[in-house]
Amino acid sequence: MDMSIPPDLVLLLHRNMLQDIERGLGQNPDSTEKLVTYLASRGGKNLKDSVKRIFQSLFTNHLSIQMNWTGSGQKVSFNNLHLKRVIHRAAEPCNQGGNRRGSPKRSEQIPEGGIRPRGR
Repeated sequence: MDMSIPPDLVLLLHRNMLQDIERGLGQNPDSTEKLVTYLASRGGKNLKDSVKRIFQSLFTNHLSIQMNWTGSGQKVSFNNLHLKRVIHRAAEPCNQGGNRRGSPKRSEQIPEGGIRPRGR
């Protein structure tokens, strides 16, 4: 299994870079699988930590503040990105070395509609 960083992946700085990655993911299933494998290798002690590590591997703060779930306010809609599905798959417990002891089944852990923030 190749755990190296996909050669065309760099920390995403701008919307243009995000659009380029999105276009590539939409056209090349092999790149998608390599990216899932790479992002799953970021690890984490639980789902929240895994997603945090994945986001830190992909997005700069500059780009992150230009995104939200729906794309309101002229921001990028995270919900509509191919990357959302890639991150969802990479963060699944089965991609992190199997279902961790005491962890709920993956269908219980990640909602069908995606990862949503909890209310506080």
